[in-house]
Amino acid sequence: MAAKEDPEQVKKALCELRRGIEAKAIIKDVSKLTDNFLLRFLRARNFDIESSVTTFVKCAKTKTKVPELFLYPSELKMVFDDNILSVLKDKTPKGESICVIRLANWSDENYDYDCILAAAFVTLEVLLMDEEVQRNGCIQILDLKDVDFDQLVSIEGYQVKRLTKIFNKFLPVRICDIYIVNDEKKAQLMAKKLKERVSEEEFNKFHFYGTDLTGFHEEIPAKILPTELGGEAGDFNCDEWYKTLLENEDKIRKNWSLFDSE
Repeated sequence: MAAKEDPEQVKKALCELRRGIEAKAIIKDVSKLTDNFLLRFLRARNFDIESSVTTFVKCAKTKTKVPELFLYPSELKMVFDDNILSVLKDKTPKGESICVIRLANWSDENYDYDCILAAAFVTLEVLLMDEEVQRNGCIQILDLKDVDFDQLVSIEGYQVKRLTKIFNKFLPVRICDIYIVNDEKKAQLMAKKLKERVSEEEFNKFHFYGTDLTGFHEEIPAKILPTELGGEAGDFNCDEWYKTLLENEDKIRKNWSLFDSE
C-alpha cells in the first residue's frame, strides 16, 4: 500500500509540476490541467518533479506520434467482443488492480496486435481515474492457454519492446508486475523476445509460469482469479468492463484532449 500523502507537500508538488510542464511548452493551455489529472503523474513517479514532467511530455508526444494507441472504447468493440481483455473485480492484497489479457481468441486476420495494445491503453486510462490505482498501481496477467505459436510469432519484436517501453516509461501508471502464464513453451518464447529487447530492470517485472499455477497463486490468491487462471471467481468475461469503458468515454476524450498542442 502507498504511503500517506502530506496535503501541503502535494499542493507544492502540483505547483512545481505545472511550472515544469509550462516551461516545456508542449501543450496549449496548462491552466486546464486539473489537480486530479496531474496527481497521476506525481504518484506514478513518487512525487519526483523532474520525472513527472518527463513522463507528461513523453505521454503527450506519444499521443501525437502513435495515435493508433489512443482509440476510444467505441472503436475497440471487436477486442472486447472476443473476450480478450478485462479488469478483475477484486484487487490484490497489496491493493493493486488486475488486468487480464487472454490472447487465444485473437485472430490477426480480423485486427492487428495494436488494437489489443489500444484496448490495454484505454483500460489504463480508466483505471487511473481511481486514486487508489494511482497510488497502488496494477498488475497485468497474460494468459497464453490455447494460443497458437503463429499468433505469438505474428507479434513483432518491436511491438513487444514498444509495449513495455510505453507502459513503463511513457504512462503515469505503476505496472508493478506482469505475469505470463498457462503455457511453459510459449512463455519461454515470450521471455526470449523480451530479454532481447528490454532492459534488465524492465525484464525483472515479468514472471513466467507454465500450467502449474501453484507459485502464481501464492502471489495472486486463487479466490480473486477467474476459472481460466485456476481461480474461484467464476468465468473470465469482458462485458462488464467494456460497459465501464463506454460509460467513461466522454471523460477519456476530455483527459486526452489535455495533451493537445493546438
